[in-house]
Amino acid sequence: MKQLRTPMFLAALGAVCMGIALQISAGMFQPVALALATLTSALAIWAAVSQGRTGPSLPAEMVLGLGFLHGIYCHLFELPTFYANPQRLQGFRGLALMTLVFGSAYLCLHLRGSLQKARFNAVLACFIAMGIVIIQVSPAPRIDVWLFQQLGAKALWRGFSPYSISYPDLYVRGGETLKMYGPGVVHDHRIFMYPYPPLTALLAAPAWKMFGDVRYASLAALAVGGWAVGRLGGVTGEIAALFLLFQGRSFFVLEQAWTETLVLAAFAVTALLIARPPKRVPQWLAVGLAAGMLAASKQYSPLLLLPLALALPRTQRQRAALVALALLAATVLPFLLQDPAGLYRGVVKLQFMQPLRTDSLSLLALYARNFGAPSFGAAPAFIAAAAVLVLTLRGTVTLAQAATSAAAAWLLLVLLNKQAFCNYDFLGIGLLCVAIAARAHAKTASEPETTQIQLPRETA
Repeated sequence: MKQLRTPMFLAALGAVCMGIALQISAGMFQPVALALATLTSALAIWAAVSQGRTGPSLPAEMVLGLGFLHGIYCHLFELPTFYANPQRLQGFRGLALMTLVFGSAYLCLHLRGSLQKARFNAVLACFIAMGIVIIQVSPAPRIDVWLFQQLGAKALWRGFSPYSISYPDLYVRGGETLKMYGPGVVHDHRIFMYPYPPLTALLAAPAWKMFGDVRYASLAALAVGGWAVGRLGGVTGEIAALFLLFQGRSFFVLEQAWTETLVLAAFAVTALLIARPPKRVPQWLAVGLAAGMLAASKQYSPLLLLPLALALPRTQRQRAALVALALLAATVLPFLLQDPAGLYRGVVKLQFMQPLRTDSLSLLALYARNFGAPSFGAAPAFIAAAAVLVLTLRGTVTLAQAATSAAAAWLLLVLLNKQAFCNYDFLGIGLLCVAIAARAHAKTASEPETTQIQLPRETA
């Protein structure tokens, strides 16, 4: 039974529970899904406070493998997205079967090294091909996230700031405007806010120009995130990546163009560079660039950055932080100088104006459904997430500890927040998979999990 109380197993079980919850509810309010999401948060916190325990990776690999099989089943027999044409999914399902064949190679324990490398590359290629199919068969999803990014990328490519143009109200016909945006956001059926940091537009614009759809940038980010998880954790990391990429709602996240894919990729790559310093580039430079991408990817990124910073060798932190800040400034300053009011309105002000959504997969939504909207809002969610970080990142910090604590804090924040949907919980699954891979890397490298990753004091 001790094997079932290790952080790796707890994280794997939590990730799979959340995957099932998202498949049940698509990330929206549903009692069973909310119970599973609550269980996931509890398991993640349990893993975060059990940092020192070690154990075999096989139980976690088995749980993740079952999660992978559940995802393949969903892709074969259920609709992977909301808006894809079911009549055009034959190719998608054929690729899912091919993925199952390649994934079964992980049951072969004595493959040659070249074949071990080939199996992961094969499933990664299948994922990319399946993602392309989804974008083709769902060319115009009815969601403002995709519309904002499409029009913002088009404007940026033509020399205009995405923060200086207006966007159509996609929900006016259904009378859902106030539910989606709250009062004071829409004027004359137009929205004068671009809600994402500049990096989103900078990466989306080339995808829009080359392929006509910003979701190709999201697909690339998902592939990079999965690759980084696999590269970080060896065989265990590869199995975690298989589950992450092929869970039942991964292609739904792609269809909806949610930007958490970029956050996940930046977090996973930063963790990989901390664990495996590059040979030809100083670690502080490589980590700083990746951390800068993470910092520029979303407004909530500091919550995820702080734990990773503590896992970086102390002698590297200051220079890495300067590089990250420089990259963040390079992405923000041009837009700030061009239209400071528009940047503030979309990136900062809108976040405080968003209403509580009772269709969220959160305990706050459950409270609001039974007792009305609370006066305290989402403040307790941020306090609870900060408390998790404070309580689980004491003393020395390893990468495995940092990733597990970040996942636990994030999942608790989402569970208690005023808006909690599939994209946020999908990111939570990804963070748990990074934590699993980081722990597998620590075991492979024979590094005690209670030893801080840092250079000898004499060379500090």
